[in-house]
Amino acid sequence: SVTTLTSWYSIPGKTVSSVTILSNKVRVVVSVPFVETDSTLVTFTNPVSGNGIQDASGNKVADFSQTIGLTTYRTDNFNRANSTTSVNSPSDAGSDWVTPFGATWGISSNKAYCFGANTTTAQANAMFIESGESNVTLRAKFTFGTSGSTSSTSFLVRYVDANNYYLADIGKLSTGQLFYAIKRVVAGVATTLVSNTNFGTWVNGTEYTFMVKFSGNTMTLYNGTTSLVQFVDSSVVGTKYGLRLFSGASSSGNTDRF
Repeated sequence: SVTTLTSWYSIPGKTVSSVTILSNKVRVVVSVPFVETDSTLVTFTNPVSGNGIQDASGNKVADFSQTIGLTTYRTDNFNRANSTTSVNSPSDAGSDWVTPFGATWGISSNKAYCFGANTTTAQANAMFIESGESNVTLRAKFTFGTSGSTSSTSFLVRYVDANNYYLADIGKLSTGQLFYAIKRVVAGVATTLVSNTNFGTWVNGTEYTFMVKFSGNTMTLYNGTTSLVQFVDSSVVGTKYGLRLFSGASSSGNTDRF
């Protein structure tokens, strides 16, 4: 047996939060999710004395490094011809985006944009793709509208059907503050679980990177690599993920690198 210590492991740019051994494999948990530009090199340093990986005679294993594998379930960089009628087809060649409520999404300058917005219901301007997994880290880049207007875009999370899903609303107010709101929709009834109307100041022309991580029943929202909020809820477990725009094309901004 071995007592694992987080200090034995290092990953560039990450803090190792826990280390366990499961089914003869080492499970290393980091504090911030990986993104496509991160190093995936894990370095193990066997301590000079005390507990460590060693044989029955006390001979210690030499230090080693290992590149870990990351699984990307779906991705779309939206790099294709401009269109006001269709956002398809995704760059990963997977199944197409689906617009369950009839909104028309398209492409504008290699970014997703909602051209045919609908304000009749809160979820009308949604689109999703199937990931096949409920525990994922969802990441996209958002560029909000012009100064003086309220802009918002949402992550559509763990979508099951038109009446069951989560939303992570992100945007800016007309006064310039950045805001978020996490909402749960169960049996068609929407409940705001947590919100913040001033977690930062919007800068005109800035492209913001936001992430949502779902692990089990825990959901975490990030601004870049900074955790904004975390909550636990087990009401909805779907495998469809996507985007939703709240109040019309003129207030949506653009979305890139989903």
